Amino acid sequence: MIFGLHKIVMSVAMTVIKFMPYAVVALLARTIVSNGIPAILEVSSFVAAIYIAMALIMLLHIIIVALHGVSPVMFVKKSIGTWLMAFTSRSSVGTLPMTISTLTNRMGVNSGTSNLVGSLGSTIGMNGCAGFFPAMIVVMVAHMVGIETNMQFYIMMLIVVTIGSIGIAGIPGTATVAATIALSGMGMGEHFALIGMVLAIDPVIDMARTLANVSGTMTAAVATDREMGLMDMTVFNDPNAGLDSEEA
Repeated sequence: MIFGLHKIVMSVAMTVIKFMPYAVVALLARTIVSNGIPAILEVSSFVAAIYIAMALIMLLHIIIVALHGVSPVMFVKKSIGTWLMAFTSRSSVGTLPMTISTLTNRMGVNSGTSNLVGSLGSTIGMNGCAGFFPAMIVVMVAHMVGIETNMQFYIMMLIVVTIGSIGIAGIPGTATVAATIALSGMGMGEHFALIGMVLAIDPVIDMARTLANVSGTMTAAVATDREMGLMDMTVFNDPNAGLDSEEA
């Protein structure tokens, strides 16, 4: 029954995503008419900000790994293949098998931890799609409509984004849902059309978001296993560990 419900939900989500390009065209046209060329420049700045945010969050991941007594250099070397898969596929769920395999076979993370944290990381607390992206959308729209962004605004945004991040599907395009939830939660749902330009170039942004998602999942798994004392450091420190299983 659970698997049946899962298929139904995924089918509905994919149907919405398939029709999304048509809605984006309408939103894009309305945004250009309403805001003109400056809107395009606004989006270019937003894309740059997204990639800067991705770099900062991944730097934070590396620091967390290092604080848990794990070599950040080895972590990056063993993660790079999975990160590239996430970046190009734009799907946390699609990358999940490779994420679990890398954690278990290449990094020595306990299989139970890999499967549990990996699966949860594909739907809960995704650093990109349900983290910095909707937060940045909210701030951008607030500036566009002239809403004051004071401390109270940021605290409320943090609460809304955190709650809204629970249960966001790890498939391409669903970050739009997270942005919608964040805007509605902040009382700016009527200004959704203003992000039409962002949605028009969503694939470019989605690559950075998904990379941050998967990196966060792997970091959480390593940190959890180190805290529990289950991680096999012999496997982690072996640069060739798990290569045979990946080739197979």
